Amino acid sequence: ALPISLRSFANFDGKIIVMSNEDSTSIRNICSMEGDDNIDVDLMYPKDFVGYVCSKFSILGKEIYSGYQPVMYLDPDIIFNSDVNKMLQEATLTEDICAPLEDFHRVQTHVPVGAGLIQLDSLVPSPYAAGFNGGTIIFSNTDNTKVKEFLDNARRSITNIGYCFGREFNKWADQEVINYLSVKSFNVNTNCISKYARYIDHDPSINEKLTGFVHFWGHNSERKSELMKIYFDKIQYIQSELRRL
Repeated sequence: ALPISLRSFANFDGKIIVMSNEDSTSIRNICSMEGDDNIDVDLMYPKDFVGYVCSKFSILGKEIYSGYQPVMYLDPDIIFNSDVNKMLQEATLTEDICAPLEDFHRVQTHVPVGAGLIQLDSLVPSPYAAGFNGGTIIFSNTDNTKVKEFLDNARRSITNIGYCFGREFNKWADQEVINYLSVKSFNVNTNCISKYARYIDHDPSINEKLTGFVHFWGHNSERKSELMKIYFDKIQYIQSELRRL
């Protein structure tokens, strides 16, 4: 649904790279996008959950991501519902690393946005400071010094945490680490793209406004697929009606 929504609903005609253990032909078939030659695959074979969710940190130093500005990482449980180009332009102009705020989760108390790692390092963020979602991140480009340092620190932190406390110590490995790094030294920009993000728990009808994208985290795989299908069909109908006007 994500690649199709980028093409059909978000007016994105740029390069789409899918991190997968399937080849590009298989991915195009799965997405019903056989004629789209601007889809490529970064073949990856993670050995466990930590390796899977931390795949985003491997974009550094890979030729397949070089030369693009910006580079947007997306979890697969996202559906775009309107033009993405304005969001990409705004994020690029900030020259920051950008991610959407989770204003309902505090970094002092919520483990998935880094509370455990922040406490281990004796950091004391504001009790009002919220975390951000790691499923949508926009990097200015992979040659940017700040991006390189951020990704390098993320990879080293994941490795060191696994060495010291065990591979499964931080359950939300990628998101915990990058929120911790943001508090400690990087200050990830949560202002730019938060207005485009919506999160969905149970009812697809709560997201009537086409603000940018909807992230369907918080469900098991079967339920998530059901909700995404309902929402995708709904947006497809809305878009078709808009074209008729």
